[in-house]
Amino acid sequence: MGASYGSVASQFSYEPPLPTSASRVLTLYGALAVTFMMVMYAFESRSPYFIAAFALGCALSSSYGFLAGTWPFGAVEAVWTMVALRRFFAARVLEGPGPSSGPTWAGKGGGVPE
Repeated sequence: MGASYGSVASQFSYEPPLPTSASRVLTLYGALAVTFMMVMYAFESRSPYFIAAFALGCALSSSYGFLAGTWPFGAVEAVWTMVALRRFFAARVLEGPGPSSGPTWAGKGGGVPE
């Protein structure tokens, strides 16, 4: 007669594979990349160089997305990398040349706060 295939439930059950050392390393890389990206985003207002670091974090997150097989995430992060680089270059133009440009820690007068 016909071949027995077992119960229907066992045919459709899925057990995810155990994580390998490569997948653990990839997961750690992704977590560090996204954490770095978010910390740099939080510090963007302090200096244009934090915007550049945010762009780097976006690029690292994008590479993680492609390596992990989640290409939509990788593509969106690649777009954010371009946006952040554009913002960095715009901020550098607005900042102007010289070390005296931009905010100082001591305030406008450069002296001790009253």
